[in-house]
Amino acid sequence: LERNAVDRLHFGRIILTGCILRPDFDWGRIKADDLVDDVMNHYGTADKVVPCAHATIWDSGPSGRRGFDGDEVLNVRAAGMGHSDLFSIERRFADGRTALETSYWDYWRPFLTLPQAELLNLPDRRDPARKWRPFVWILRGTIFPLVGLPLVMALTATLAAIAGRILWPWTAVLITMAKISVVGLVVILAFIGVTLVFRVLRRALS
Repeated sequence: LERNAVDRLHFGRIILTGCILRPDFDWGRIKADDLVDDVMNHYGTADKVVPCAHATIWDSGPSGRRGFDGDEVLNVRAAGMGHSDLFSIERRFADGRTALETSYWDYWRPFLTLPQAELLNLPDRRDPARKWRPFVWILRGTIFPLVGLPLVMALTATLAAIAGRILWPWTAVLITMAKISVVGLVVILAFIGVTLVFRVLRRALS
């Protein structure tokens, strides 16, 4: 947005699948600055990858699992579909078509070709029932890299040490690093679990 208007890229219509942008992403500002015309978010209700993003990647969220808040994006619900299922040529539906064929003919092609006034008639449109609330800042991918990356490095180095005996004298140090990282990850997961349980209880009591 820092470029002059004439120097900016402009996109007509964008289709998102498996998206990890925050559900409260400011699409209104993107549209107001004439960077994009329309956006469709085709989200899978069984996507098990997207929910992990919010806790591991800074400033991300589960929009590819539950849709975007607000009315700037066309949220299209794919019931029972996982992270890459919309592109599957092996998964078939009752009519014999593959998941990719169904995605293209029933959703993507109409979105890209229909007049803007008819886009609201796309099938399976479903907006989130509740406004998204992010985790507390420390759980939003803030400290995960600090404990996750050392764990991966420690495990990789440990395997290299065991296989080649080159780093064998450092095995004890690497194992200690891995243990500390595991404890850190467990603490993060515990906080996330408590946060989710608290939200469920508060909704039940409200």
